[in-house]
Amino acid sequence: MPDGTHFTARVEPIFMVDVGTALRASNAIALALLFIVGTGLGKHMKWTPYWVTGLCVSLFGALLVAIAIALGG
Repeated sequence: MPDGTHFTARVEPIFMVDVGTALRASNAIALALLFIVGTGLGKHMKWTPYWVTGLCVSLFGALLVAIAIALGG
């Protein structure tokens, strides 16, 4: 049974004609989800402030996106 981790990558090209725009929108949604998950992790681990954990996780994701773009993706 497939999981929902690639949901945005599969759905957005259906709604968007331009592939580049769909890719960037998918990256933005993924970074927002990383922030939400990171904030949840911070709350679970009782780290304060919670949003700093979310910011660190999403910045790491942004670094990975930047590396992928630099390599031609």
